Amino acid sequence: MIIIKGSNLVKEYGSKMSKTQVIKGINLTIESGEFVSVVGPSGSGKTTLLYLLSGLEPYTDGSIQLFDKELNTYSSSDTANLRQTKIGFVFQSYNLIGNLNVYENVLISAVIAGKSDKNRVHEALEMVGMLEYKDLYPNQISGGMQQRVSIARALVNDPEIIFADEPTGNLDHHNGFQIMEILKQLNQNYHKTIIFVTHNEDLLSFGTRTIRLNDGLIIEDVETLK
Repeated sequence: MIIIKGSNLVKEYGSKMSKTQVIKGINLTIESGEFVSVVGPSGSGKTTLLYLLSGLEPYTDGSIQLFDKELNTYSSSDTANLRQTKIGFVFQSYNLIGNLNVYENVLISAVIAGKSDKNRVHEALEMVGMLEYKDLYPNQISGGMQQRVSIARALVNDPEIIFADEPTGNLDHHNGFQIMEILKQLNQNYHKTIIFVTHNEDLLSFGTRTIRLNDGLIIEDVETLK
């Protein structure tokens, strides 16, 4: 089932006198259950594309169908509900709240969505191997562990899609591969659709499909060889 469809997608920045086109008429579809790696050099437009597909940024032209609805017709309340129930985000920066412990950092996401189910928080932490550390604070755990907590926070409301923007960017090789293994298991065992942005070619094997960008255009879209 297609859950995202982008048609003739364009993103421009700047004024009328000086415009920069970052995404240049991209067409793509993403089906439920895929693990899509979006790869390309700095400035290729990969993070911008992720932000457009998830509704974090508006697009200049074209269209995006997200869950069978044109994204630019979502009201602000629709968008808020979307982010609380159907999509989750993992960023390069962990963005944990320093004066909240691991459990509370995940719980707050559920509370905002009106789903403060303690069992669900425990389940999300267990899925990423962090339940036993639930009472520790961000400054008491490693960067890799903090990123696991941020994944649990994205998972706690049981989203259908997880958008991950360079989630291994601040981690060493070992911890980066551990995070990718968690994302792979979420895709394979829990059927989460993963859209993952990276510049690291070594991480592409974790996904099921690779979209390669250069200068705002898709230059390759292939299934990942296993």
